[in-house]
Amino acid sequence: MASERKRQKLEEESDEQNKKKPSALFLLPDVILEVEGIKLYVRKQVLADNSPVFKRMLESDFKEKHQIEIPLPEKKCEDVEIFLRTFYHPDILCPISKDTVLSILPLAEEYQVLKVKEKCEKCMVQTLQLVNQQGMQRANAKAVLNYVANAELYNLSTALPLAIQICAKYDEKSLKQAGIDTLVSEKMLMTITKERNKLLETLTITRIQQGLYASVVENFHVLSGMMREERKSLMTEYEEKLTRACEKSKAINASSLFGLIIAADQLNLKQLLPAAITLASRCCFDDLKNTPEYDEISDCIKLRISEERISHVERYGNMRDVQIKT
Repeated sequence: MASERKRQKLEEESDEQNKKKPSALFLLPDVILEVEGIKLYVRKQVLADNSPVFKRMLESDFKEKHQIEIPLPEKKCEDVEIFLRTFYHPDILCPISKDTVLSILPLAEEYQVLKVKEKCEKCMVQTLQLVNQQGMQRANAKAVLNYVANAELYNLSTALPLAIQICAKYDEKSLKQAGIDTLVSEKMLMTITKERNKLLETLTITRIQQGLYASVVENFHVLSGMMREERKSLMTEYEEKLTRACEKSKAINASSLFGLIIAADQLNLKQLLPAAITLASRCCFDDLKNTPEYDEISDCIKLRISEERISHVERYGNMRDVQIKT
């Protein structure tokens, strides 16, 4: 019984001492991190508890073990301070945001603070998901490319595919202007290109299937941004479908008709152009002429339509078997 009372007394004394023990935030600093000539006063134990790298530096036979001041060259003081605030003590924690994540992530990797690295990836994923929800007009192409580069560099398996998917939605010009050739690796450049080709192929096939012929110029420009092998086969397929549509059509929207003619003329589509001209020749001339898009086609094409109409009349009589829809 005496020994039991003694044990309880010792436990009570220990609990009382723990209550009086100051938290890490208020412990006297015993080491200084010097960054850009600025001194950050910190506690060795806090650094060692959170970072295996700091632990080795401060507790093993490295020179830093006996140093009062530890220089951190080639680092920005602001970045180091924000990084420390992600784990140093609950009372001074700062959340990781889209504005700070790419400054914190390299330090979290270098000093192996895995919980901070995980928070960085979570922040990146949330930001990318928000971009997807809000639409590409609110996204900065360069920022997304930086996410791709950092996600690859630091092996962020959740953030990387999402960032690649978003990059693939940008047109080639936007990616070039954002510096894709210098910001991402050759491997990522190829991955983004392949992902973009998949999206473009899906988009174009959908447009073909839905018969969106009024968008033909846009569709061909979309196809022109694809890799050579996929582009050639899809452009051929698309032209063949448009040609067959012209040959079978009994009614067509004026904008669609002139969209076909303008695209075929501009892109030198040898199957589509004569089929579209023949289709136009079978329409009422006054209906064609009263359409605003009529003035957009070249005089050469207008002449070919007239010649085709004359030939059609001579062969079949004055038969207008294609209706212009308004």
